[in-house]
Amino acid sequence: MNLINLGKSSHLSHGYPQAIRSLLNRLKLPRIIRSRNYHGSSPQNLQSGVFHLHNGLMNQAVITGGNGTLGRAIVAALQAPQWEVHSPAKSELDVTIAAETCGYFRQLSTDLLVCAAGIIRDAPILKTSEIAWDDVFAVNFKGAYNCAKAVLPSMEARRSGHIIFISSFSAIRPPQGQSAYAAAKAALIGLTKQLANDHGHQGIRVNTILPGLIPSRMTANLTPTQMERFRNDHALKRFNGVVEVAKFIRFLHHELPHTSGQIFQLDSRIA
Repeated sequence: MNLINLGKSSHLSHGYPQAIRSLLNRLKLPRIIRSRNYHGSSPQNLQSGVFHLHNGLMNQAVITGGNGTLGRAIVAALQAPQWEVHSPAKSELDVTIAAETCGYFRQLSTDLLVCAAGIIRDAPILKTSEIAWDDVFAVNFKGAYNCAKAVLPSMEARRSGHIIFISSFSAIRPPQGQSAYAAAKAALIGLTKQLANDHGHQGIRVNTILPGLIPSRMTANLTPTQMERFRNDHALKRFNGVVEVAKFIRFLHHELPHTSGQIFQLDSRIA
């Protein structure tokens, strides 16, 4: 019997978890397969048949902003037989509403949270309205805060979990006219270090990625001249793509289980 296919069935994994546990017990599988302490599926684990599922159920990842260019790439990179990857649209999860966020995550046992939801409202601070400022902070910072706060109780109970925030190079060296976005993304760096320090003893990792300038809806309005200027600001004179960034996130989660509280800048700009 293919246990991974069994766990992949949404009908079984959500409707009859006790039935799956009973079946696994009857099959007398090694206890480690039913371990709650998941630290990634390394090649060694896969070769030995150790999948570290939650009591025989699927490991779960949630990617906010999963319908964006980077979000879709992260979802694709994380697809694996033993993983259930959720990428809720705004109609399913509005991260700016705390009660809605708590209700959404209450249904899940999230192993990996990637906060990739983001918006941009570029303008000098004297031309940035209070509404625009609040909108940028609501999605880029408060949305990530809401999601992290919602997943932490279940991660604490399991004593494992990983939260990844998507920040920006603008947080450490902002361009002109990007005050709200830069401030919100900088706040994520502080939140990363605080949460990593507070929850490390519970086995919870928290890291931040600065993906660099990548092709996306956020950069779609940049002119060729602007793109060339940004390119020349890179030591290597080239950009990352969303696939490379998504692969790094997968590597960070699966292959660096003892890494937390770190800020990873993925392009070649010098801060």
